[in-house]
Amino acid sequence: MSDRTYFNLVARFGDGVLVWFIDITAHKHTELVLQRQEIALREADRRKDEFLAMLAHELLGKILTVSDPRVESECRAHPHRRR
Repeated sequence: MSDRTYFNLVARFGDGVLVWFIDITAHKHTELVLQRQEIALREADRRKDEFLAMLAHELLGKILTVSDPRVESECRAHPHRRR
């Protein structure tokens, strides 16, 4: 079995037939590489979004702790509790 990929083109004219076999192996390889890169980029983008969401959550929690007097007084009243 050949590792090559061909595109077949057939043209009929009168009583004859003309057939072309065009080697598109390089194009198919490039297409496969691009598909794999797209999958990897989508996964990296998903991980980035998860990281940013976690970071925003953590930072917001710290900001609220500092800026909300009720949270500050609760922390002072219960020092053994961690936020």
